[in-house]
Amino acid sequence: MNNEARIAELAGISRRAALAAGNTEAALGAGTMLGRILWQNPVGRLSDEPLEAALHERLGPSLATAVDPSRIRASPVDWLHVVSEAYDIGGHTQLLEALLAVQAGRQKVGVAVTISHTSRFAARCAKLEVPLRLLKGGLADRASGLIALGRRAERVVLHIHPDDLGAALAARVLRNEGHEVVYLNHADHVFGFGHGAASVVAEVSGFGWRLTAERRSARRQHFLGIPVPLPPRQLAPNMAARAIAEGPILSIGSAGKYQPDRGLDFQAFLMTLMDRTDRPVELIGPRPEDHWWQPVLARHGNRLSLLGTLPYEEMRARLATASCYIDSFPVAGGTALTQGLMAGKTVFAPPYPAAGYSLADALRAPSVDAMTEQILAFLATGKEPAMQATIRDRIAAEFGTEAIACRLARLEQGARDPPPSDMLAAAQDLDYHTNVWRRSGRPIFAFPPLARPAINTRLALMIRAAGHGDTQWPTMPSFLRWALCGPKASWVDSP
Repeated sequence: MNNEARIAELAGISRRAALAAGNTEAALGAGTMLGRILWQNPVGRLSDEPLEAALHERLGPSLATAVDPSRIRASPVDWLHVVSEAYDIGGHTQLLEALLAVQAGRQKVGVAVTISHTSRFAARCAKLEVPLRLLKGGLADRASGLIALGRRAERVVLHIHPDDLGAALAARVLRNEGHEVVYLNHADHVFGFGHGAASVVAEVSGFGWRLTAERRSARRQHFLGIPVPLPPRQLAPNMAARAIAEGPILSIGSAGKYQPDRGLDFQAFLMTLMDRTDRPVELIGPRPEDHWWQPVLARHGNRLSLLGTLPYEEMRARLATASCYIDSFPVAGGTALTQGLMAGKTVFAPPYPAAGYSLADALRAPSVDAMTEQILAFLATGKEPAMQATIRDRIAAEFGTEAIACRLARLEQGARDPPPSDMLAAAQDLDYHTNVWRRSGRPIFAFPPLARPAINTRLALMIRAAGHGDTQWPTMPSFLRWALCGPKASWVDSP
């Protein structure tokens, strides 16, 4: 059985269980399991509108009446931002925080969290004077609580995980009651619930715009883009010059973005680069445990630091002292290339057929070899190519606070504004991520927090998934605990 057939089998078990479940919690648990399988294994399916519609028809009325309105003491807001989990790492929470910073003080804004958030995120909301509500209980309780909170908002914005079926169904209830629902398409290259629930899909990239227009169901699209990230504190001129002359080369991305794929092999590129320069290299996200780093570590381990995930502040501090920034590949860093450029760094990136996330894509080299020569020339001279400053200025103008505020206002007015034409043109291969997954040969199965399908569904998934013996499956003891007991108790009442 090939990998796509294996994923189709697991997805089929979960989907049938969601439709046949005898209670709301089991239906949401099985549906969430389906979403997680298809999110982590991009086989080409981007949505399941028939499933969402069927579950909304069956479960929507009970979810809509489960919470007594008198128990909700939230103040009315213009915009309620809904996020599944808020992290201290990665670009998705940074995007939410950037939008909150744009809106705070201009409109009444609130945040609802369906799973968990960090203390740092809570402090950030408090600083912006944005009320933060963490939903509690099982999946059904949280979906009902979201409906009650959403009724206090004029507009609800979904920043949710692709598998957050409860939030997607809550959004359908709210839209049917007359609230505008905005789906912020931040994970635009993978399967997700909620696009069909939305009044409008707010796109952040040219790639996502094309994928939604051609392969998803959406009532309306409007380009929002990714706000300019907050730059690190600027170094004094002498320290900035020292960073260029002596600082490490930096790249940022989740570990899997660097897994080699055919001609796009970051490790081979890095081996060549480090053979020709004595600069240290720091990678934020990758881990030494991933086997594909071993050849580079064996030769250059004294200068190569694989730092794993780091909190925002430490990541920003390391970016400030880096000599230059290199985008991850074979999967690009998304917001990271722009972040590096707007931090004042000279950035380098290879060609990428699934681009369209930033105007900085115009800086991509025609080949990995050409990029290598560009980096070596910069390290030798310290001179930034002229086009970098031009693109930096354009990003500041088109994705700064006022530009994003204008796009949000246009969204409220019902606009259907597309992305800049060069961002659309950069999105060339809509099947890129699916093909990378197919070539990886490593399907993934993971337990979503809170998901509790019926025990027979959990056992069926365990038997079919564990029987394949793939290294990306959970260990048998953890699989058995999940199958027999469901999620850990700590997940149910996450702080």
